[in-house]
Amino acid sequence: MRRLNKVKYMVTDMDAINVVRINSKSDAYRQATGNGCGVVDSAILVNNQGEQCSISPDAELDQKEWFKQTECSVILMSDSHGFSFWEKEKGLVKIFATHNAISFLIL
Repeated sequence: MRRLNKVKYMVTDMDAINVVRINSKSDAYRQATGNGCGVVDSAILVNNQGEQCSISPDAELDQKEWFKQTECSVILMSDSHGFSFWEKEKGLVKIFATHNAISFLIL
């Protein structure tokens, strides 16, 4: 049975922001690295050693520099609907909301 993604709303003084925990690593990786502009506004891949690789649709990056799916322990993404993430172990990503910003802490 396929588990549904978990959706939460982080409420700030200005807005309610959609935050989705993606259950499928392959779905998250495909969204973060998918072809074409507009798939996501930005993405961050974090490998098992804690190194980060940022992906942005408007920046030209060599795909050889991206971490492979098997190397990723955290995948963070943002788009016009909010934020989504996948984590290898529950509790690796901590989300903090203030009146004007959302921050992600990766443990």
